[in-house]
Amino acid sequence: MRNRKLWLLTLLTLPVALMLAGCSGGDDPTDPANSGNIITLAPDEAEDFTTSALDMVNGLVDDIPEFASGDFAQYNLAKSNAVATDLGKTLDMEFVKIEDPASREAGKAQSDSIQWNAAQQAYTFAYEGPVFVLEEPNYWNMNLEIWLQYRNAAGDPLQYPVGAVEMEVDYVTGMAMHMEDEQSSATMAYDMSTNLTVAYLGGQEYGLAGQGHTQVMVEEASPQGNQSGVFDMDWTLDLVTATGGCPEGTVQVRAQGYTLNAVYDGQGAVNWTLTGPGYSGSGNEVLACGG
Repeated sequence: MRNRKLWLLTLLTLPVALMLAGCSGGDDPTDPANSGNIITLAPDEAEDFTTSALDMVNGLVDDIPEFASGDFAQYNLAKSNAVATDLGKTLDMEFVKIEDPASREAGKAQSDSIQWNAAQQAYTFAYEGPVFVLEEPNYWNMNLEIWLQYRNAAGDPLQYPVGAVEMEVDYVTGMAMHMEDEQSSATMAYDMSTNLTVAYLGGQEYGLAGQGHTQVMVEEASPQGNQSGVFDMDWTLDLVTATGGCPEGTVQVRAQGYTLNAVYDGQGAVNWTLTGPGYSGSGNEVLACGG
């Protein structure tokens, strides 16, 4: 599970980057037109956000062979907590942290790892708690949920992957943040969901089809005025991957009028094109796979 820390960090940093960048609907918060704007993106911003989403998808895909084999050993709450620490370093931000053993124990009590849920006939993981414990009225909380089910050819749920022909995985992430000082405040709400259906193709090869969506809502208030914005992004994927191999197929990411189309060659290379209002660009990356 090499990329789990990467995709969790991406989930956390994406909405925060939007919040720190401001609402971007206009430069003057006193302009009534900047209230409730759809957040607009410049081409370089669109590239940053869509390729970040691509990195997140790559991390999810990287987990699939181990999930498909029933290997959840490396997925636990400690991983999520380590990511939160890295987040502060990545953003180069300082936080007032309060030692709060009760909240830590409450988080651990929810679920320390992916576990079999007999009532849902699926494996589940749930965490809800602070990313950082801040002085009130500030807060920075997140929730992370995973739901995973194996199914046989008749569509019946299975507790173990033996005899499975299909696996379904749901990821849900949310974040809520509020920061304020004597003169200004900022509030953010972030929701992300992804659904993947995985077909067992034989020989530890898997076909992936899925889609996801994220929305970030930001509100800012200052002596100069108030502004708010909404950011939406969604993605679809159609890939084949294998244990010890590299994905092959396509991923599309759409954000605020921009579309990124990525092609995976099965050897680790990913070539993408980005088109949007009056803009066209391209790029590539090499995945750490196949080893």
